[in-house]
Amino acid sequence: MGDLPGKLDRLVHRTRLDFMTPMGSPRPRNLRWLPMLVLLALPAGYALLVWSLHHVAPGRGLGWAAWLSIAGLIVYAAALVAATVIALFGPRVGRGVEGLDERELMLRARAGNVSGQVIAALATLACFYGAGAATFGLWSPVDAVEWVNLGLIVSAYARLLPVLVASWLQPQPDAEE
Repeated sequence: MGDLPGKLDRLVHRTRLDFMTPMGSPRPRNLRWLPMLVLLALPAGYALLVWSLHHVAPGRGLGWAAWLSIAGLIVYAAALVAATVIALFGPRVGRGVEGLDERELMLRARAGNVSGQVIAALATLACFYGAGAATFGLWSPVDAVEWVNLGLIVSAYARLLPVLVASWLQPQPDAEE
């Protein structure tokens, strides 16, 4: 069998996946447009999924609403996974990141501050919408699954917004890098 842990270490080093380990050295990148696309895909996929599920009649087979719900589920799930993966490759703004210099610490603090303000504003707007939905009979989540998925969206926004803000706060890298 040989030295299996050593072979696995060499494989991880060859594939350059060691940046995700404490011994690796991550190479943070500015991700300016990809996080924005994912942040837009999250509510769009959720809305498509929920809307089409409320319009699917049981026992009618796979009609257009069922295909829309499948498409919404795929977009929503892919955006959730992408939100987690993108945070690994963007600027180092997450909790527990060690070895940051003063500029990176300032960038991390500013990105967290702006992101927190955006999430608080969105939560405030959601509260006002909830009051209006109850008053005017508009759509609002009806079961636990819809509420849990909304919570997952908020969690993904909290993970991805600092990456987006930090990417836009940093200057564009030189063409030589």
